[in-house]
Amino acid sequence: MFERYSENARRSIFFARYEASVLGSASIETEHLLLGLLRESDVMRSLISSKTREEMRATIAAEMGARAPTPATGDLPLSRQSKIVLAYAVEEVERLNQKHVQPEHLALGLLREENGLGGRLLREHGISVEILRQKLPKLPESVAASVPAGRDLQLAFATQVRRLAPEDEPATVFLLP
Repeated sequence: MFERYSENARRSIFFARYEASVLGSASIETEHLLLGLLRESDVMRSLISSKTREEMRATIAAEMGARAPTPATGDLPLSRQSKIVLAYAVEEVERLNQKHVQPEHLALGLLREENGLGGRLLREHGISVEILRQKLPKLPESVAASVPAGRDLQLAFATQVRRLAPEDEPATVFLLP
């Protein structure tokens, strides 16, 4: 399931599982994904001060109530809302024609999922989809910059589109007459 996820995104989910266990949750919720992202993502840490991160952690702990930690050996499933966050993250990757889910895509998924505590905390602290999209890594080169002028324009465009398409998914390119 996580083959399209970068190492940092996988680590974010690992940390989310850890946070859920420490907080005594029976599943990985959106707030745990947020805590995992705050541990792993440099972009998220640059957007949110350490004081605000501690406030978020305190809010999450208060909303969950006092619980005994769950055993670290057991498997914690993703909640329904967390699964939606992961689906939104993949949509963001596809929208940008990128190959791998990065932690920032997961944060975009949190912001797009309207009912989760994780996204709500981000929005309350001034983080929006627009702000986060500006922080995403850009494509390595634009299609327009790499296309030569002249009669080879269509062939060069088709080649560039194939480079941008994920390797496991075929690119559809239409050549004009």
